Amino acid sequence: MKTIVVLLLVIDLANLIYGHVPVKVPEDQKARTAQIAAECIAQEKITTEQAIEFSKGEFAKADKNVKCYANCFLTKAGVLVDGVVQNSVVMEKMGPTVGEEKLKATMEKCSKLKGSDHCETAFMMFECYHKEHADIA
Repeated sequence: MKTIVVLLLVIDLANLIYGHVPVKVPEDQKARTAQIAAECIAQEKITTEQAIEFSKGEFAKADKNVKCYANCFLTKAGVLVDGVVQNSVVMEKMGPTVGEEKLKATMEKCSKLKGSDHCETAFMMFECYHKEHADIA
């Protein structure tokens, strides 16, 4: 029963993450996003509710674990490697949904951000991309 509840929460999280994207996201990408989210929720010991709030852009209550969730998520998605943005991966994953020109401008602004550690950097980047209305996943 617990597995079913967790599965439903993960599906809800994937739908939340992609619910506002204006183009169709492939089902396999939604599934992979949900899998990564579930792995990172467990790894960083945050609640599904914290992950959902974070995905909605509610950053004010983000603690260290939530910030490390951002790092875990972006690293497992291939967007970050050792805290460094992989621009080609960002373009490949987000270009079709965001648009290349908008994405290039967003990358120029957000990809330069550096925090005190990988978790802080990932959090700052996620927040910047969210504010620029570009989805990282």
